[in-house]
Amino acid sequence: MSKNCCILLKDEITTARLIAEYIKNDLNISAIILNKKKKLETYFKKLGIKTLYLKSFNEGKVLTFLKKNKINFLTVNIENILSKKFFSKFKGKIFAVHGGILPNFKGRNSIDWMAALGLKNLGSTLFLMSKKIDQGKIIKIKYFKKKTPTSLKELAFLLHYKTRLPLYSMIIEIIKKNKISKFTHKKKGRYFYRMHEDFKPLIDKYLKKAY
Repeated sequence: MSKNCCILLKDEITTARLIAEYIKNDLNISAIILNKKKKLETYFKKLGIKTLYLKSFNEGKVLTFLKKNKINFLTVNIENILSKKFFSKFKGKIFAVHGGILPNFKGRNSIDWMAALGLKNLGSTLFLMSKKIDQGKIIKIKYFKKKTPTSLKELAFLLHYKTRLPLYSMIIEIIKKNKISKFTHKKKGRYFYRMHEDFKPLIDKYLKKAY
């Protein structure tokens, strides 16, 4: 079976970084980018990368692109929820990196809630997406420990570079080896919703005292 991969992200810089890794590992790669600015569109064309730019998520256009390019491995990191129709039509594997520790912290603003609850070990989770939100099979949890005074903005930056990017690289290794080892757990966890902006400055003050 051919290994045709696609990245579905909002961040052009992260997309470009991952594309370089896929090319280095001799994997067929294309990209769907939810970003209307198209700053790197010319760069991707020069590399011969098939790209689809969308101003906002359009499930029909995404599915058409995936089918046209015979994609069987999809990596997703967007805020939109994929419908049951999407899972029924796309038969490949869908990987996602959640910016929080699953299954404990499902839903939005996970880094904010982890900090608010005083967690010293923060992390992100690589998992296989399913029809249920943030409830797919967990593959790997990547942790990091922050010891110095910080803010939510800095924590989000560290979470991305210390945990999410390494997990994206792990997806490439999984695709190459065509072998997925699953992380076993019995916890059900909780859903967290978008944190009110007025609450975040209070957490920043708490973080400076807590670390």
